[in-house]
Amino acid sequence: PAWFLNRMQDIANLLVVLEEYDAAIAEDPENTNAYYNRAIANINLGNYSGAIADFSQVIMLDAENELAFYNRGLAYLETQEYENATSDFQHVIDLNPDNTIAYGLAAYSLELQGEFKDALDMYNQYESISKTVAPSILNRVAEIETYIPMLETYDDAILTNPEDGEAYYERGKVYAELGSYKLAADDFTQSITLAVDKVDVYKERGLAYLELEDYVNAEADFRQAITLMSDDLSLYRFLGASVDSQNRLEEALEIYQEYVTLSDGEVEQSVTTRIAEINAIIAQTEQGE
Repeated sequence: PAWFLNRMQDIANLLVVLEEYDAAIAEDPENTNAYYNRAIANINLGNYSGAIADFSQVIMLDAENELAFYNRGLAYLETQEYENATSDFQHVIDLNPDNTIAYGLAAYSLELQGEFKDALDMYNQYESISKTVAPSILNRVAEIETYIPMLETYDDAILTNPEDGEAYYERGKVYAELGSYKLAADDFTQSITLAVDKVDVYKERGLAYLELEDYVNAEADFRQAITLMSDDLSLYRFLGASVDSQNRLEEALEIYQEYVTLSDGEVEQSVTTRIAEINAIIAQTEQGE
């Protein structure tokens, strides 16, 4: 496909550029521009650890390089090193208190750590210095303000009784509502470990895994949920999606079709569309053989 050929050409070009920066750094080990540009090239290649190393070298040579801190923070987000990301965005704010984007990114990285109170404080700082605040930020602040009391309630319950599996389950649902799917999956896992063996826990964890693109574990959870209670027909749709996302198309098709049969044909348009797409792909493959 054209996109694949274009990507291959982009990669080839970036590799040539990397060699040029390698040579520049070998000639002058204190060439901050070369380190910075090589880091950007590594980001474009998806080599985030390499980018982090080069941005760190830039910062070592120039401790007030705002862009290096900013972009290293973005790279840390990609590698899920959220505490490091928060630290870097805070450095950006220290260097340039008017960088409103850094406040938003710092708040986001705090959310990913489950530090919602601190995230709320950061969003409030963002609002205080911004001439205009995006509606999405205002909505997010309202959501966090709504859910923080719930989190505190479940935090207290777990602190009082660390064996309270229901509290972990309920807190996991709150994390999922907030979009913190890793924290949600962790709490659902703890709930299951504490013998809360009900279909909703597996379903909710499966949904969290879907959001995390952990399709293997999502599939396992939906299968377990169906074993516990097959009456929830949405489980078949989610199971189909998790198998589909692993590119096991024929198996996914069977699951989708079973979902349609069990639902007496009353299913989401997206499922009907996907069934048609898979049938077309399979037919095209068979013709090619």
